[in-house]
Amino acid sequence: MASKKSEQLLFGTFSLYPRTRPSYRVSLSRMGISYTNIDEDDEKDQCVKHINMGDVVGCRCRRSKMADDSTAYLTIYAYPFRKRTMSSRSTRIRMDFTFGCNASSSFDDNFRTCAKWRNVVTRLARGQEVAKEEVETCTLPESKRLLILINPHSGPGKAQQIFEKEVAPMLNEANTDYEVKITEHAGHATEIMVSLDLSQWYAVIIVSGDGLIYEAINGLMKRPDWERAIQFPVGCLPGGSGNALCWTINYLAGEPVGEEMVLHSTFILLKHRVIPMDLVVIQLPTMQVFSFLSVAWGMIADIDYESEKLRAFGAARFTIYALIRILRPRSYKGELAFLPKGHYTPKTQQTIAKNTIRRLASREAAGSVCENGVIGTYRTISQDSERLRSASVPVMPMSSSKHQYARDNLGMVFDETVKDENLSDVNAHSSGHLDENKEVNGIGASNMSYDTEIGGANGPVNHLKSNDSQDSSQASGSSPYSPNVSCSLLPPLDKPVPSNWVKVSGDFITVLATYQPYLGPDNLFAPDARLNDGCIHLLFIRSGITKKTLLDIFLSIDEGNHINSPFVEYVKVSAFRLTPDDLSVGNLMVDGEHVDMAPVQGQIFPQMGRIMGIQ
Repeated sequence: MASKKSEQLLFGTFSLYPRTRPSYRVSLSRMGISYTNIDEDDEKDQCVKHINMGDVVGCRCRRSKMADDSTAYLTIYAYPFRKRTMSSRSTRIRMDFTFGCNASSSFDDNFRTCAKWRNVVTRLARGQEVAKEEVETCTLPESKRLLILINPHSGPGKAQQIFEKEVAPMLNEANTDYEVKITEHAGHATEIMVSLDLSQWYAVIIVSGDGLIYEAINGLMKRPDWERAIQFPVGCLPGGSGNALCWTINYLAGEPVGEEMVLHSTFILLKHRVIPMDLVVIQLPTMQVFSFLSVAWGMIADIDYESEKLRAFGAARFTIYALIRILRPRSYKGELAFLPKGHYTPKTQQTIAKNTIRRLASREAAGSVCENGVIGTYRTISQDSERLRSASVPVMPMSSSKHQYARDNLGMVFDETVKDENLSDVNAHSSGHLDENKEVNGIGASNMSYDTEIGGANGPVNHLKSNDSQDSSQASGSSPYSPNVSCSLLPPLDKPVPSNWVKVSGDFITVLATYQPYLGPDNLFAPDARLNDGCIHLLFIRSGITKKTLLDIFLSIDEGNHINSPFVEYVKVSAFRLTPDDLSVGNLMVDGEHVDMAPVQGQIFPQMGRIMGIQ
């Protein structure tokens, strides 16, 4: 008996564009689309080819501009994995599959068939359940309108270019309705989120570095309805130097990190998954902020902040400045106190057991286009699922270039004009324009129109000029300790910590409290961290080690093996406090934002926020 996932939901006979022959028997299940050449007698030519549903981002109904062509077309956009040339690594590549339906002499009848397939495929690609008895009446998912915030000055200053050239075409393929806002100044994202009519939007997508994500989250927490607002989904695409949250989301989704980051991050975004994310309340003497990434003091903070002068180098700025700080190390005196999740034993008093760093991967991201139904298998290791991808085989590649979005490479232009008003649920994408003289408040629905050419322009950009750099803004709050979030684990900063906390005093090279695996490109500081594991991952290195040892530690961070060093203390905690002795030296960073040197403490709030990702 067939499993529910392999149950056939739809089947039919189609051609595969650009040919009208041979004919293919096409079937749709929850696992994907299978098609077989039925005009060939040779069994070798009748092999079953598959498009894995996990690879699909969009599906569109189309028609020829030739007036006498009654064929309706169904185009499926997928991003299967392929091995990189001269490399053992895999990356997603863009492929499109266009099936022609000409069962009837009437275009409208053929279109109805394609529309039915499109509706079911779109829902399945977004992870929504479709019962077999619902396929005939299945409609398109509700349009999900995204607000895109772009910081044009983030990192090397290419965020807007990245969006227009790499992201927007994929959003178009997925029929995603969106509007773009170019931020004007430091703190602008916070202002937008404070006043945004959340009911008019599905999520806000940040195209920048981590600084704009920080602004957006703290903007949500400044609202009177913050308890509800903080559950508004936030997504992110790499447009800055660090992009730590993007690295983390890709890493936890089982997607490649460091290669084709924009493509893989956008792919995850188009799956429309929303998962909880831990936030940490950070308290300083004069303010309270909400952190999604980390608090750093000492060497890591120095590298992050002092490398700002090398911003033009992009992510390489961190490597360059790390070498400088290793050759000229500094130490800082202070006290670190924390509430461990379990029993804490300092490394100097315990046997160093080497941890094997094992990357966990999501089932949702698994699979590729392959033969004979082998889509992907799993094995269980310590109750966690680790994906094993199957080998893929070429299936009718429609485009050989890395990104060919402007045209379809089909040698023919289609539009999506529909004559039958009963088919008004055609999934056509367009985005409403933003009025430069009005605030972005989400009031008013966008006007929908049909594409007249494949890869047509969409998602107009609201251009607001600014010469201000925005990633260097300081964390700030309108009033200390607002909103009134109950931090039951944190005593006032001028009071001692409870007796069940651990205290460590002395000279430190660095202290890092992080809640994400990655802090930037190739910086896997906390390989065991998850978006919602309810833990602050606390790392600290004491002074007194050689430059070579320090170099060895930093060279092992890209694989997460630094936690095996006897000189790196690593402990999972619920709360912490850091008290520097000398407030006139060093740097203190919260989510990559520089704050005034002062005593600082934080408490984890599990699953407080919402992030678009797969885990």
